[in-house]
Amino acid sequence: CEYTISNVGFETADNYAYYNDNGEIVKAQPSWGLFGCCAAAMEKSIIDLDGTNYYPYNGENKINNIKASDTKWLSEYVPNYSVVHYRKPVHMQAVLEIKSGHMNVNVCAFEFSGVLGDRSTMRKDAEHGIVRYDRTIKGIADSAPQVIAELKYNIDDNTEDEAYLPVTMHNPYAPDGIVNYDWITHIAPLDDPWAKTLADESGMLRFEYADDNKLTYYGCKVPKSERDNIWRFDTRHTDTHKYEGQPGTKNAETYSPNYEITAADNVNGYAVNLGNYGVTYTYNLSVTNNGTRTRYFSYEPTTQSNIIVYTAENGAEPDYAFTKGFSYDYRQDVMSVIELPTGKTTDFSINVILPVNFNGGIRNAFVIRDKAEKLDFNEILSKHKEYEPAPLINGKYLSEYKDKLPAETLQAFDGTLDNYEVLDCGTYYALRWCIWDASPASSYGGWWLVQHVYILDDNMNVVNFKTFDSLPTSMSYNDGKLYVETAKSGIYVTEDSKTWRKASEITRLPENEQAIRVNRIKFEDTLDNEKAKHTVSLGGLETELTENEYRGLYDRIKDIELTSIVKYTGGTQGMPYVELDGLSVRDGIKYKDEYYKITDPKDEERVYNILNYLLYFGENVKRNALNISTWAEDGMKLAGAYGIIAPSVVTQGSPLNVAEPITRIKFCRVAMNTLKLLDTVNIPEAAGDGFNDKGLSAEDERLAMQLAKLGIITGYEDGSFRPDNTITREEAAVILSRILGLYDMRSEQELSFNDEREVQSWAKNGLKNVVGYGIMNGIDGGRFDPKG
Repeated sequence: CEYTISNVGFETADNYAYYNDNGEIVKAQPSWGLFGCCAAAMEKSIIDLDGTNYYPYNGENKINNIKASDTKWLSEYVPNYSVVHYRKPVHMQAVLEIKSGHMNVNVCAFEFSGVLGDRSTMRKDAEHGIVRYDRTIKGIADSAPQVIAELKYNIDDNTEDEAYLPVTMHNPYAPDGIVNYDWITHIAPLDDPWAKTLADESGMLRFEYADDNKLTYYGCKVPKSERDNIWRFDTRHTDTHKYEGQPGTKNAETYSPNYEITAADNVNGYAVNLGNYGVTYTYNLSVTNNGTRTRYFSYEPTTQSNIIVYTAENGAEPDYAFTKGFSYDYRQDVMSVIELPTGKTTDFSINVILPVNFNGGIRNAFVIRDKAEKLDFNEILSKHKEYEPAPLINGKYLSEYKDKLPAETLQAFDGTLDNYEVLDCGTYYALRWCIWDASPASSYGGWWLVQHVYILDDNMNVVNFKTFDSLPTSMSYNDGKLYVETAKSGIYVTEDSKTWRKASEITRLPENEQAIRVNRIKFEDTLDNEKAKHTVSLGGLETELTENEYRGLYDRIKDIELTSIVKYTGGTQGMPYVELDGLSVRDGIKYKDEYYKITDPKDEERVYNILNYLLYFGENVKRNALNISTWAEDGMKLAGAYGIIAPSVVTQGSPLNVAEPITRIKFCRVAMNTLKLLDTVNIPEAAGDGFNDKGLSAEDERLAMQLAKLGIITGYEDGSFRPDNTITREEAAVILSRILGLYDMRSEQELSFNDEREVQSWAKNGLKNVVGYGIMNGIDGGRFDPKG
């Protein structure tokens, strides 16, 4: 199948916290409309009419042209793909256009294994979809997600102020059309007969779905000639799959699922109710003002739902849109104003989108006004206030203690480690569910599942628990006491983790003694320009920087933001980190008795590339520090400057002879660093079933699986990868050739080496490619040395 994926958006309603004007921590979550996803999918910044909430579009969307015969995952193209916590809403959206061929599209959910995007538990023989009962089918269709109406109006001085413009609409109750001065969209009139004279159905998208399961739902007396396997999702069929005694049917024996309905059937509650979520309703309007004064056109919808509206004028779409804000009352809001100069025809379009998780049923109105104020995006944006981010919890997430958890505790909470807060209370730990803190009233209908606070001993064994009458929404440890705030009953306290009492004397949770307010500084605050000697070091190898090198380093990293952290006191695992002036940047730089680390992972990678380069290729480095051959020095230096060769490739805590053989896994790291540098290939988070090597670390297995999915590497016939085997020159040639193949670079260069016969057949095309492009050359004596 050949297809295009564009306008990719993803969001889940993760909690966030901020300091309000009084310095108090406020916990919140995004609107259930998940407008951050909408902004990415629409490629527009979105703001509430009152400026309260702002969802900027960051310009990251890409158009992905794909030709594939295997399974592809939409998440491979999502820049902010993440875990979706238990019972949390999620919105994943994209425009998929099939150019040729055919495909099955499905939605899958996988229990989080600790590796984002790990789908190793997916059954290869999984069925491609069974239709299940759902009152709303959301935004799926065999067409582009847009419906268009063309409307023309003439006004003059006789058109009164606040006059509503008429619209002719059609539905099953008015097949010949009916004129309305306000009309309702985003509901099916046969399912909502209260609006049968107002509900327009012409904008409802429709689609069909083949599913043999439908054949099992027919009544036993329905002739086979009258049965089919096609579900029809439109405004003229029911969404029922079994006999429920609904109007328009006889009995169970003669029942047909998804049967056709008419205006005479009165099937309220059984008809398909297509909400048209994410579908753009476009009203292309042409209004001629034949009067003697300037007038104004106003789009004024009435709905509780938080709809999105943007107006296109002069043939150009804006890069912003407005939301009205959710309201419990039905209020009429002005969401677009267009000036209508006298004696002119003004062409424009009003575009309306109903986001997911809001109810359909929008009462629309076009109003002519004598006076109206146009909506100014920049003016509204100036009202928006950004607050300082605050910590969500006082303790740590249980996942941070994963390596310390005994088997029984790990098994009890496995799959939800990121959903629990752990508070260190000195002689014991307290544990509570924390992912619903920002919505304790609703708590996604499941607070009764997690209304406990567990007590763990020093070894993280569960030794006790307390069950509250509602969701525990916060904990703090102060003056030897553990405090727990609940959603409905206030604050409780314990001094021994066993006996609890209600703390009626306080209304606010005491400050947590171990809580640290997050501070942010710049790298330049921690750098000492007056220091006489500046060094970069790693595992016994140290390079003293020249004054010019340090000045260059300072200028390149001084503006990088650092965030305060609680210093990690556990043992370092794996590679030691590069140190600058004796401080391990990744473990935490001490500044004014507080520890800081680099805020943005991309900045962290950039700093490490620079420090790594200075460590091995600085002006004061001894030429034999890496024992580099003279002919290779410039190439190695360039690779170090771009971060293709990282400390984990050339060292294990001390300098390594780079002329010695390299293992398969280390060569894979060089290959991955190269792909990341080029930044033109979508690298999957994880893919494939993995290799069966014992002792292969999770990080190395993930790297191998990513390259395997890209077709860069393969394993051995027994399913192993053998990461510690040294790689041969012909194996390296094949890997490099496959990277070239990602860019359709293929050479037919004929080989002319004296030992060409020693090249195995599976490697010959790879050699031709890398030799033809000058990536690899022969060695002394006109040989290639394929087994070298």
